[in-house]
Amino acid sequence: MKTSKSIFLVSAMIPWALVGGALIYLSPKMADNLLHSPTTATWLVTLGRSGYNPTLATQVGAAMAIFGTLMAAIGKRYFSDDRPI
Repeated sequence: MKTSKSIFLVSAMIPWALVGGALIYLSPKMADNLLHSPTTATWLVTLGRSGYNPTLATQVGAAMAIFGTLMAAIGKRYFSDDRPI
């Protein structure tokens, strides 16, 4: 594997790591939306007191998912092993 391909693959994984982090941060909000109960509502109220704001995580997750998808498309086009030389 060429060094340029290795560097590209590692840099293309970074946006997906950020998406994973955003999903972990969003898990209380997703739990409240999916399984609305007094427990999840209390959880969000308690988190809200400490500054929990899922809006930024939603925006970062969406932006990084788009960026990661574009990086994958670029990588497939330029670093595919089955394309002719």
